[in-house]
Amino acid sequence: MTVTTTPGFPKCYHPLPPGCCRVLELEPGNFSDPVVGRLVCHAIDDDSAEPYEAISYVWGDPTKRRDVTIDGVTLSVTENLHSALSAFRHTPSDGRVRRLWADALCINQEDLDERSSQVVLMGRIFAQASRVLSWLGWEKTEEGKDDEDAHTAISFIRHFMKDPEAGLQEARILLLHPHDEPLGCDPAAHLASLESDDERRRFRDQAAKWAAVKSFFDIEYFHRTWIVQELGVAKEAILYTARKPTSPNQPVKHEGIEWPIVGEFTRILDFRGASIVTHLSMLSWVAHHLLMVWERGPDGKPEFDFLTDMHWARILGVTDPRDRVYGLLGHPLARDPSDGQLVVRPDYTTTRGVVYTRLAARMIRLTQSLHAVGFVDHEHHPDSTAGALRRVRDLGDDACMPSWVADWHSINRTTPLWYPYPAAAEVDPEIRISGDTEGNTAGGPLPKIHARGWIVDEIVGVSHRLETADFPITQLARELGKPHPFWLDRVWEVVFPADQSSEGPGALEVLDTLSLALSHGTREPDEPPCKLSGSHQTLVEHRRSFAAYVLEYHELWLRGAEAAAGAAADTDDKHSGIRQVLPTRSLFDSLPAKVQTVIRWRAQGATSQGFLESMTWSSMCRVIYRTASGLVGMGSRITRPGDLVCRVRGAALLMTLRRVDALQAGEGEGEVEDGELPCVYIGPTVMPARLKKGAIDGLEFDADRVDPAQPYVAAFQAWEHMIRDRGRLEETLAMSYLDLLNRYREKCAECDRERRNAIMWEKEQGMTERELNGLKAVAESQAFAYVIIDGDGAVFREDLIAKGEEGGREAAHELHQRLRGYFAENNTFANIDTIFVNVILSVEGLSRALTASGVLQVTDHAALIKFSRGFCRAQPLFSVTDVGYGKEQADHKVRKMFEVMEKNIQCRCLILAGCHDNGYATFLESFRNNQKICLLETTPPAADFKKFNFKRVLFPSVFRSEPIPTRTLPPPGFTPTSPFTTVSGFTTTSSAGATAPSSATSPAAAPGASSPTNGTHNGTSATSTSPRNSVSTGRQAPSESPQPSTYASVGRSKTPLTINIASQKKSQPAPKPFYQLNRYDQRVDVPLQKPDPNAVKSLDDRRAKNGMNFCNRYHLTNNCKNTNCSFVHGERLNPAELLALRHKSRNLVCSSGHMCRDILCNLGHHCANPGSCYFGDTCRFSEMHGMDVTPTLKVYEDGTREVVNS
Repeated sequence: MTVTTTPGFPKCYHPLPPGCCRVLELEPGNFSDPVVGRLVCHAIDDDSAEPYEAISYVWGDPTKRRDVTIDGVTLSVTENLHSALSAFRHTPSDGRVRRLWADALCINQEDLDERSSQVVLMGRIFAQASRVLSWLGWEKTEEGKDDEDAHTAISFIRHFMKDPEAGLQEARILLLHPHDEPLGCDPAAHLASLESDDERRRFRDQAAKWAAVKSFFDIEYFHRTWIVQELGVAKEAILYTARKPTSPNQPVKHEGIEWPIVGEFTRILDFRGASIVTHLSMLSWVAHHLLMVWERGPDGKPEFDFLTDMHWARILGVTDPRDRVYGLLGHPLARDPSDGQLVVRPDYTTTRGVVYTRLAARMIRLTQSLHAVGFVDHEHHPDSTAGALRRVRDLGDDACMPSWVADWHSINRTTPLWYPYPAAAEVDPEIRISGDTEGNTAGGPLPKIHARGWIVDEIVGVSHRLETADFPITQLARELGKPHPFWLDRVWEVVFPADQSSEGPGALEVLDTLSLALSHGTREPDEPPCKLSGSHQTLVEHRRSFAAYVLEYHELWLRGAEAAAGAAADTDDKHSGIRQVLPTRSLFDSLPAKVQTVIRWRAQGATSQGFLESMTWSSMCRVIYRTASGLVGMGSRITRPGDLVCRVRGAALLMTLRRVDALQAGEGEGEVEDGELPCVYIGPTVMPARLKKGAIDGLEFDADRVDPAQPYVAAFQAWEHMIRDRGRLEETLAMSYLDLLNRYREKCAECDRERRNAIMWEKEQGMTERELNGLKAVAESQAFAYVIIDGDGAVFREDLIAKGEEGGREAAHELHQRLRGYFAENNTFANIDTIFVNVILSVEGLSRALTASGVLQVTDHAALIKFSRGFCRAQPLFSVTDVGYGKEQADHKVRKMFEVMEKNIQCRCLILAGCHDNGYATFLESFRNNQKICLLETTPPAADFKKFNFKRVLFPSVFRSEPIPTRTLPPPGFTPTSPFTTVSGFTTTSSAGATAPSSATSPAAAPGASSPTNGTHNGTSATSTSPRNSVSTGRQAPSESPQPSTYASVGRSKTPLTINIASQKKSQPAPKPFYQLNRYDQRVDVPLQKPDPNAVKSLDDRRAKNGMNFCNRYHLTNNCKNTNCSFVHGERLNPAELLALRHKSRNLVCSSGHMCRDILCNLGHHCANPGSCYFGDTCRFSEMHGMDVTPTLKVYEDGTREVVNS
């Protein structure tokens, strides 16, 4: 065989067929052994191929490298990948090869063509992997000392998730800690509020745990773009760390935690503990972004669009900026729904600016909206030398792109803006992009967007950039250490200055709009929930919580003013710094008396926590501004006075734009078109006073109603009273006129479209009716009948079964003839030519029942199998389905087959042979008006079937007309136990030492009475044992003479009888194993007692000492038959430890689910809390959350059943 290699590349890389990847088969080895393996080709979508696991890791420092040997070729990989391979390979004692996928080895990184094609497949590669192994790195510091932060964090996260609300409450004691002090320091020297030893102890405990959590989320792994896809599509993903072995042959000990648990932990922190996250400067929110990319709504569809998911991932690190886009191409929304093509094809030959421009232009054209520009968040002013306002394309500049294109590689910590009410129509087909968006020409003009819109207002004042560390209110020392102390008071000075005009909005109106801008509005119960960030409060809740926040800040300002007064008298100027940072007035003090009364009334009984949690993420890295008319808004960090707030069609949010003169805008791009206002895009913005329900398309506001004339009135008043520029008024009037004209033309076009659509739909209706009639004709010509027979109750005649294969043929021919005769006599079914018959039964169960009842001889167990074979061969459309042992199996299949055929329009007659079972009567209730259903009666029908008006038919020449005589026959391999065993003329009880003579003439014991029990020779009573443990020897117990067995015999006997009348305690028989079923024949787990915590700890200690898990089958069922079992056998566990092990086993999902019938199965078959599971969709048993866990039946190992909870 000739192997083709790619010239110029390592010999281990061979060309890959389409749809294939390489898998690394890693040889086993000890920790210090060289890493050796081979690459094999693997078809990604071949389900029959041998499974593999995918490694998710960080490449790490490219200068720190190690050698590995692949197919005899030495390759260089980063030290981090080498450590992952060393940690995950099997040990030599195991001897197994481990099949892994790792990008650096399985993709030829030097071949750009292969790299581009494999990038497209990476989503499928990780989705098809049996498991994703996420490598966090060795649990070591750079100095080589043990660093147990990851281990501590994993343990704490697991404990926290048992009661998250209690964990958050405990953690809030850390809010008393100064932000500029190390988290683990003793707070006693800094915080006077921690006066008690208990508070100090709780603080130290929480500080140590949350310091470990903070360190855990600082791990580089959580800040890499590619893991978004790798974790998101994984069937199962586990995060692993390990302690580096200290000796060459020491095995690697892993510490792991499931990714869904970590993801839910970060979700809780973001939505319910944002103040803790920001106060401790934790990066857990980065990991939450990974989870949000793959969020799905109640309908199972992605919660966010592709660009929003890209935004969640933009904070993560990449080696190549283009991978910001390419790393998410495995997302389900990364393809055009119309043709299934990727929104952007991987291309490593062009700049990131071109790639980002292609993506933005494609999404704008695809959605006919400006949603894509809402993700722009400039770090610098676009008109600065480092900004994005370039007139011509410079292919030598990797970041060259238009101002309206989001630079996904720039540092961005903002949450996308979102508001419950759109600013304008969200779709506009007239949005146009001019210029080259593909980057084909160097030196050419950058593309620009042409859109229609209105100027709402001009910005005149801007605050400092808001930072999350400023928002929590704790105490004065903490406030003075913030980047911007008393931030709310300083923002208020911008939005409501002391010289505010009386003609502008009042103080209360400005205060309310400021709070709404900070939290992205409110959410009433009948409004959609916030998908991105911001408030989940109603308007009333929001106002009360914000009022409490204002008063808390006022109290803090009063303490600061008191401290400043003391500092003024301090001769050594020890506290002089407070005078420099304290505002001259607090927000509350600046309010009129009436407004202060309103604020105090609102704050009664309220706390500031709700407002604080709702505004933390939405306000981060943004600014608050004031407009010329006194309105308040929040927007981009680079907003400055003179910028315009605009309402633009196709954008759900208002826009901040910056004017550029026509000459500058046209430079290198041609002349500016008539009626256009050239602008630079600054970013999206919210202005609550101009975002109200139903107000779109440039209409301004007058009190609570929308008035189209308001722009003209406002413009006239501005001209009359303020002598504003006449040109601006004319421009506004002209724009409004053009808008009205366009709207009139749109209405005319809409009427014309409606007229054409009406004509088109009339034609479509006629064509659809003709097509429907054609389908009906086809259905009539291909009609068939379907007969479903529950063979366990509708039993064929025994004489036919006894004939074996010949009897099966006779039964098939006879049934076929009878059915044809029935259809011929019934006009409704006269055109049926095709007949399907499906007999569903348990061959083993029916054979035993027939044998037990005497209908079949014991030697004829195979007769039913031969009969079934002949039945199937006689008619090509006749079949027999053996469902195995268990009545519920046949019932389930009969019901499902019946439901399918009832919906089939070509099935003109559906016959059910199941009248023997009342269970089918309940099932048929929902079909009682269906005229195509017919009942085939064999034995007399059950009582509940008399209420139905279905057609009925009988075929006594084929089926038995009487039920099988009831007689219990135990399942195969079952040996019945009895308390009496007859041996050589004696009836010997199975209890040791208790015997009684028996003869043909001795009277039988009366029903319900027990025979007197012999004592031993010396009069001592015998000890009774459980029948399951008894042994019959076949010999009479030694004694001088047999004792009488009845009271009558005692009277005739000459030998005196010694009777021991002492109290005898009978031992209870051992409980028989069983499993439980609910009313739907689904398995229900038997509840377990709560385990002893000491036993759980003992079990975990023993497991840690052994380095392996215990074997469940060996310890719980004493039934491990695997001679090569890799789990711990050894010393038996005590009862308490066995209960703890049973709890752990119950947390694992049985592969058979609720259909499991293994009586020894110790795995879980449903969620322990199906109605109130905290983990929701992330629970291992989520598919069984709706299951009824009330048992109605016990099934024992001998096949007998016991009804419970009837």
